[in-house]
Amino acid sequence: METEPGGVASGVVWSPGTGQAFSQGGLLLTNNSVRVPRSGLYFVYSQASFRVSCNHGDQMATGATATATPLSHSVWRLSDSLGGKRVPLMGAVRSACGGGGAQEEGVAHGNGGHGGNGGAWFHAIYLGAVFQLNRGDLLQTETNQLQELETEEGRTFFGAFAL
Repeated sequence: METEPGGVASGVVWSPGTGQAFSQGGLLLTNNSVRVPRSGLYFVYSQASFRVSCNHGDQMATGATATATPLSHSVWRLSDSLGGKRVPLMGAVRSACGGGGAQEEGVAHGNGGHGGNGGAWFHAIYLGAVFQLNRGDLLQTETNQLQELETEEGRTFFGAFAL
């Protein structure tokens, strides 16, 4: 898995056959989309893990208000049965740097959940649900803040399996 240059677009580039990636049962990764081989119920899942650098110390020194960083991740369906439209299946948005994240070891922890002196925050967005999909449907992901995305093996992934 890689990200597109620039880091702000929605382009996580999924790679078959690298790390723990595999396909079977007719599911194929084609043009960065998972193609559904036959109609039926599928469990679709994806996780995007982020490591966000927060600079609350700098903001507090200047009197500025801490700004949360929005993190979003979604799975989309492109289907001929829907007139070729691309529709969202599931998605979520989280805020980093504004409270409620897991901090990196070694930064201040007694400050109400904020990143202290520019600490790193770790957030994961996990999505998973069962959907009725049709033969030929394409599943795609869309993620913001690609420059903050964790690309290490097992942290960010995408897949589906027939039930």
